[in-house]
Amino acid sequence: MSGDYGGDHEAIRRANLPYAYGTPCGRCGRPMLPGQPLDLDHNDDRTGYRGFAHARCNRSAGGRLGAQRRYARQRARRDGVRKTMLTEVVLGVEIAEDRRHTSIAAAGELPDEMVLVDLLAYLDGTDAVPTLKQIAAERTVLAIVIDPHSPAATLIRAAKDAGLWLTEPNASDAVVAHGEFLDLLAAGRLRHAGRPELDAAVRHGAQRPLAGAVTWARRGFSVDVAPLTAATLAVWGLRTVPRNVPWVIWK
Repeated sequence: MSGDYGGDHEAIRRANLPYAYGTPCGRCGRPMLPGQPLDLDHNDDRTGYRGFAHARCNRSAGGRLGAQRRYARQRARRDGVRKTMLTEVVLGVEIAEDRRHTSIAAAGELPDEMVLVDLLAYLDGTDAVPTLKQIAAERTVLAIVIDPHSPAATLIRAAKDAGLWLTEPNASDAVVAHGEFLDLLAAGRLRHAGRPELDAAVRHGAQRPLAGAVTWARRGFSVDVAPLTAATLAVWGLRTVPRNVPWVIWK
């Protein structure tokens, strides 16, 4: 039996409507009375009919089912992004304003000029150097970007002492990084792996003036926005650092 809304559907509905009155609604169980708008209710896979239902009950159920299907599609897309393992990356590092956490974000290239951002680590405290060395041992790291004018500036000496090669953007670079990040996002060319800390930072991100332009504000938020700054630095580094540069940890 067809589940489409067409002439056949309406003919079946009209022929059977008089027999529906006085019977229970297929959705809520209450009686269906003359004068009430009734729908011929599809089953959930839309291959047939489950009987009559109040129009309001049927359409509410359809709305919930539609929302569930949209959520399932969105989750499948997010899960697909999460399963994408970036092997060649640029890392961005930022420490929270209260210095309770350190964010290490990675940016890498996907096909069709897409960029994937992932929050690889959200560490307690500020001792990020061991984790950076571990990531560098597991992946091809093109660069590690730390803003020398940020809370993460305290990591620079320890990272260099550990043999990590750093890229340190200046104020102008920070402005460019912010603008390029927004441009990629607006163009639909930026994907992220759906980490809760990064999601929260994106929702609360705000801008502040810098060097005649704007960049991300770092202070005065109820959530830690450092993951967003780290991701922005990683994307900037991915688009800036030359390719085919040997990157090793000094022994």
